Amino acid sequence: MKIKDLRQKTDAELVKECVELREAMFSRRYKAEIEQVASPALRQMKRDIARVKTILRQRGLKSEA
Repeated sequence: MKIKDLRQKTDAELVKECVELREAMFSRRYKAEIEQVASPALRQMKRDIARVKTILRQRGLKSEA
């Protein structure tokens, strides 16, 4: 997921994206635990969630100023 694409989305879309990523990460982590297999996609999901949260935080700070 590119930061440029995320910046074009509205706040509501970003919140929805964050929820979807967290749910996907949970299910992926659960499956990896059951199957005893490492899932390298978890790292990327964590980074995507961090990107979304960073953009939301930046917009929040920008609106306060």
